[in-house]
Amino acid sequence: MIKSEGSRKDLLPVSVIIVTRGKLPHFKQCLKYLEWFSEVHVVHSTTLDNDGSELRFTCAKNNSYHYHAFNWNGKYPKKRQWCLDNLPLKNDWIFMLDADEVLSEELVKELQKNRIFEEADYAGCFIRGSYVVGDQILSYGLKNNKLSLFRKSQFYYPEVDDLNDTEMGEIEGHYQPVLKRQNSSCMKIIQLNASLYHHAFKCQEDYSLRHEKYALWEARMIHNKAYPDDPLVWRQRVKSIFRKLPLRAEISFLHSYILRFGFLDGRGGFILAKARYDYYKKVSKILYGLK
Repeated sequence: MIKSEGSRKDLLPVSVIIVTRGKLPHFKQCLKYLEWFSEVHVVHSTTLDNDGSELRFTCAKNNSYHYHAFNWNGKYPKKRQWCLDNLPLKNDWIFMLDADEVLSEELVKELQKNRIFEEADYAGCFIRGSYVVGDQILSYGLKNNKLSLFRKSQFYYPEVDDLNDTEMGEIEGHYQPVLKRQNSSCMKIIQLNASLYHHAFKCQEDYSLRHEKYALWEARMIHNKAYPDDPLVWRQRVKSIFRKLPLRAEISFLHSYILRFGFLDGRGGFILAKARYDYYKKVSKILYGLK
């Protein structure tokens, strides 16, 4: 087990940024193990059902936590890039965390043992997210994989001309930050072994509404050929091929449930695979209407 408290010299030289909006009934889960990072910034967009007062109170109790209200003006930069541009970050290393993501003990241990923060040629890390369905952490099936941990000096979130696609609104869509300079190709981007936990299915109604919005946004991005390149060439090639394939919904289901052994997770594995199938069916239907 990780010790509950450590000296300041034990802290990871990383600024955690948590972007939040609206109702956050399970937000305290997101804070697990964050005491091992040198600072945490909570950037919240107020809504009628959450004015941010509880988040401000939570941050006020800890000197390393900082609350920021975000009010989008309808222009670029969107929320994540705004954080990189405007927050008083004391570290170059940034960990972008969503409010439905929770660190695992294994991930914190891997970061503590890793040398990436001490060596200048490392630029970022991909981190897998293990989906959680109900109280079950899925061991198999699809895992989302994001460049969540990176150097602010090396990466930025590009403008992808989606301001008219109001479905995504204030937040960047499903694409990775990109390297600032072409000659940064010598910088190392690695894959971490441990995962964090992704509680995407906590509220089924919210999940369905969000993915209706995501599907419309993704279909328009594909139609407009607006996706930025992935930081890793092989990932970019795989994604480019997948976006052009017919039967993407069926392929996605088989990939998660059969090829990734999602069936071994029982009902949870089927729920995840079926959710991916439904999502890509929506994307394909919208794309057909855009032709």
